[in-house]
Amino acid sequence: MSPSHSQKDRNRRYRYYVSQATLKYEGQQAGSVTRVSAPAIEGVVIREFLALVQDGTRILDLIQSRSEDLPSQASVIDKGHECAKSWPEMSPPSQINILTSALRKVEIGRERVRITFSISGVLHILGAAFVPDPDIVDDYVIDLSINFRRCGIESKLLVTGRATEAPHQSVVHAIQQALHHALLWNQALITGEARSMSALARKHGVTQRYIAHLIQLAWLSPNIMQAIFRAQMPATLSLERLKKGFPLDWDKQWQELGFSSCSETPIRTS
Repeated sequence: MSPSHSQKDRNRRYRYYVSQATLKYEGQQAGSVTRVSAPAIEGVVIREFLALVQDGTRILDLIQSRSEDLPSQASVIDKGHECAKSWPEMSPPSQINILTSALRKVEIGRERVRITFSISGVLHILGAAFVPDPDIVDDYVIDLSINFRRCGIESKLLVTGRATEAPHQSVVHAIQQALHHALLWNQALITGEARSMSALARKHGVTQRYIAHLIQLAWLSPNIMQAIFRAQMPATLSLERLKKGFPLDWDKQWQELGFSSCSETPIRTS
């Protein structure tokens, strides 16, 4: 697959990957998946990479054949935890450089994603000192069962068998920002700081319709608000979905917005 994008307007750019066969108009060779959202597949790869470098047992298995001494092994494991911890603060170019070194290829099918990492690449990132041996297999393969859910002309990718799946980081940030604004605007209306939604719209330079769509987020249950600010959200949740509305009943919110896939039951606050 090759990276591509489409532009809906001046401020909205959609990135995705499209099958090489599709680009060459070779429809019969395109396979079962011809186009997938870039943030969706990139999010899966990043989560698997960070899970790998934090897993001391798997890292020890990777370096076992490299004859690393115990002090070096401990250092490599510590570096893996540091890498995962600092990942959110890294610049995009730094993240891309790391993934370029670690990743060999990603194969996407209708029911499976196969991610192949380079063992030597991962260990190099983690500071392991060894001489690469061409006779040793360098591929570390991760197979994931997936489901695709149609979303317009694209397919939304959901990894099955995971206790918690989350939206892409940009989606999480957008929802958190929207909830923050909704709480502030709702408080302004309650206290009389703002006399109406139209007054809020004029003050913040947005439309009244925009205020009306977002302010309803202040009616989410405390449990859902807490989950949003902790970035513990289901993969299906998006700001557009929240703008469409939801029931006022807290238990129904939990079910309809998909939070039941992240936790068995909401925690009662009263």
